[in-house]
Amino acid sequence: MRLIIFLTLFVNLLNDGDTHQRNTKTNVEVMQSLIARISDKVLTNSNISAQESIYIRYPATEDAWIAKTIITSRLISAGYKVFDYDSINSKFLYDIGSLSLRVQYFDMFRDGFFGEKRLTRSIGVSLAVELKNSLTNEILFNGLLNEEMSDTVSVDEIESLELAGVKRSRADIPNNDIIDQIVEPFVIIGAVGISVYLFYYIRTK
Repeated sequence: MRLIIFLTLFVNLLNDGDTHQRNTKTNVEVMQSLIARISDKVLTNSNISAQESIYIRYPATEDAWIAKTIITSRLISAGYKVFDYDSINSKFLYDIGSLSLRVQYFDMFRDGFFGEKRLTRSIGVSLAVELKNSLTNEILFNGLLNEEMSDTVSVDEIESLELAGVKRSRADIPNNDIIDQIVEPFVIIGAVGISVYLFYYIRTK
């Protein structure tokens, strides 16, 4: 009985950190959720009624589509008529002067004694937005808005969280602590040695 309890505890120790349910958003998905927050703030502060027509102008950058898809979807779902060209029917101009996207990884750690390696992921977005009435040139909103989110992710899943063709979705992974690289093998060897000793010790009792 004691042997079974010991083996159960040892297996749980080895598997610690692998029992968490993972449902991690990709870096681009996180960026778009942050951009959606910013877009909602712009509309709330500008007091534009639903059903109005809006022309959205984006910066000429290769990553502008990240903002374009989510903002367009957000506005349409809210009931606005959206144009991505300067239409005579668009009453309002939603002008995104600049778009900044950032991903950082830091603070690597191990989830449990023998668990997976994880690190902190920080994602930030910044949009310079001006919203004005195209007919009267009245500026309804103008500002630089920032949103940021941090969580922890597995080092092994980072490749699947980034998009190879989107530079802004990628970031350098910090090097593992040199002390951890040196000490870790000795800890594992020591743990295995102790487990073997206890295994035979318990069997003789």
